[in-house]
Amino acid sequence: MNESTMKELMNRIETENIPMNVAFEVTYKCNLHCVHCYQESQAEADLTTDEIKFIIGQLADESCMNLVITGGEPFTRTDIFDIAEYAIAKGFLLTFLTNGTLIDKHIVLWIKALRRADLQISLYGTTAEKHDTITQCSGSYERTIETVRLLHQEGIPFHVKTPVLSLNIHEIRDIIEFCHKLGIKHYHDPMLIPTTKRNKRPLKYRLSDEDLRAYLEMDLTDVRRRKDIWRHWINQIDKMTAYKAGMCGAGRRLACISASGRVYPCNSLRLEAGNLRLADFHSIWHESPLLKKLRSLTGAEFAQCNKCRFMLLCERCPGQAYLEHGDMLKPPIEYCRFNQMIYDVITSEG
Repeated sequence: MNESTMKELMNRIETENIPMNVAFEVTYKCNLHCVHCYQESQAEADLTTDEIKFIIGQLADESCMNLVITGGEPFTRTDIFDIAEYAIAKGFLLTFLTNGTLIDKHIVLWIKALRRADLQISLYGTTAEKHDTITQCSGSYERTIETVRLLHQEGIPFHVKTPVLSLNIHEIRDIIEFCHKLGIKHYHDPMLIPTTKRNKRPLKYRLSDEDLRAYLEMDLTDVRRRKDIWRHWINQIDKMTAYKAGMCGAGRRLACISASGRVYPCNSLRLEAGNLRLADFHSIWHESPLLKKLRSLTGAEFAQCNKCRFMLLCERCPGQAYLEHGDMLKPPIEYCRFNQMIYDVITSEG
């Protein structure tokens, strides 16, 4: 696809609000109990196989292309193979978000045969002691590492993801080195959020100011890639007299569907747009008052953020703002701290 065609496609996605990327939380169940997890247990029953297939068909009708299969832990569902194969047949590109502990040789070969599926596997440390402390499940490290090795041996593309917590900050370099030696892509992210019910329990594992600065000063891939970008915007800060916060793709080109069929603008902005057990996706996506309101935002509504001198640096998340304050228009506190620290780190380098 050439640049002109890509621009035309992206313009159509933006102007027509095409839900290109949908995260489908196919289950509330998980075999681990990670200390930082934002999901809360629910009394509602998971969607059935037929209900999920029916919804996937509706997503295909809306021109959705990328389907993220998540949970809970998606591989706790015995019908996950049927669901994934149906989605592939409908033309979707799949990404599984998984802890990797339930994937064996048979499943690895099945994933390889799918061809149009990517995996993102959570790894929290390079030792069982550290990893299992975070998952609160003995033996989870060994099972996850075995899955990583099986996928690597079969040449299946996948990514290792690491939430950066106060519990594992000192193992991040070792995790990166482990992935580098195997030629595996690795992502790490220090942004922890409250739970879906706005419980702030996970936030006690956020990095201290000292650790956050040390993290940003590390010679990490993300920092190297973004330093020049950050430095450019920092140089512009004092030249800007006005700048409006932008709205992300939530409810515009992104959506999230819960295991019980509730539709949200994204996985962190847990404001319900509708329920797929009561209405079809087309009606919810095009007629929901909530989604219409999101799409009408111009940026002027983010009044506090628009006064901030670090707005140019910020990738503000309305979902995180909602989970922190109950108001998506307020500044997400952790982003404020993060951007101040970026500024301090970059400017201290000269």
